Amino acid sequence: MEKSGYKSHSTKEEIQKYFDTDAISQSTLKKLLAGMDKYVRKETSETDQKETEAMLIGSVVDCVLLHEEGDFDKTYYISDREIDLSDIEKTMVQSVYEKAKTAPPGKRNMEEYANEIGETVCQFNWQPNWKPETRINKLTEKGREYFRELFATEGKKIITRDVMNKVDKVVESLTTHPRTKNYFVRDASPSSNIEVYKQKPLYFLMDGKECKALLDIMIIDTSDEKKINVYIFDLKTMSEPVSYFPSSVKRFRYDIQAAWYLKAVEEVIEKPFKKLGGREDIVFSYAFINIVESVNYPGNPALYQYSSNLIKLGRFGGDGEKGYEKLFKEFMFYELTGWKEDLFTAKGDIIMLEP
Repeated sequence: MEKSGYKSHSTKEEIQKYFDTDAISQSTLKKLLAGMDKYVRKETSETDQKETEAMLIGSVVDCVLLHEEGDFDKTYYISDREIDLSDIEKTMVQSVYEKAKTAPPGKRNMEEYANEIGETVCQFNWQPNWKPETRINKLTEKGREYFRELFATEGKKIITRDVMNKVDKVVESLTTHPRTKNYFVRDASPSSNIEVYKQKPLYFLMDGKECKALLDIMIIDTSDEKKINVYIFDLKTMSEPVSYFPSSVKRFRYDIQAAWYLKAVEEVIEKPFKKLGGREDIVFSYAFINIVESVNYPGNPALYQYSSNLIKLGRFGGDGEKGYEKLFKEFMFYELTGWKEDLFTAKGDIIMLEP
């Protein structure tokens, strides 16, 4: 394996290419935990949350700490105006903006896009008991200033000063606390035997199907001639204190994410290295670790490493829980059969209930 120290952050274009690539990810598979019907209808479950403030802050923190320098200014705009919109209302206004941003110069008022607003409120089933004209007028009234700001900032994601203040506190905690600061040193090269990758997209095949994973931090240690240690770090932010994180792992099935990322590393790095390098004697050792900080109680970040049993649960399932292997097989079945019937109801006309 090449020993060249620090590798650099992925570019904004590389990260965008990852999101634009039509391949299976761990989040794709986790959506199937809610069943085929909800997957097809794009309904969300606890494992596929709508963006909360803690998740928004997490995305901004990711950009500040893990992306190339300058990406934050290209992606976000800090507004000193309080945005008096709910999360779904902001999403709807953003959706109207996406439809309107190619309009000729001068058409920058939300009132000029009544048809697009009407389509959007129907799509989001917003205030269904109101008359169509009322829904359009109310969203226009509430969202017109935010709409103008989207045009003024050329589509950058607008965040409030209050959100940015919380981001700053999380970033300060992660970059100064003894437990975590070394993982966020920009462009550091600790040793020629250690490679550090940040926001690293990985692409691989599984049963002939294109798959992908986006790793926050990957550290490859080749200092041992007979063993290669690979450490995968994934940054998580949460609204509760960090001591609550184990319950989040169970609730949002982060074990599936951990197992999937390790599978990606095995396919992209270990197998080619052994095959091309002819070093079947080399042992690969893996560790998956969450770096966790609270947005409301910052200052005491925690590191949580996943046990081998938890990784096995994420891959193979157990105790009534599905792992990514079963979810992948279900995905392939549904794709082959045209997403017509849920596997559960396809078992027979009568489903037996057990005590």
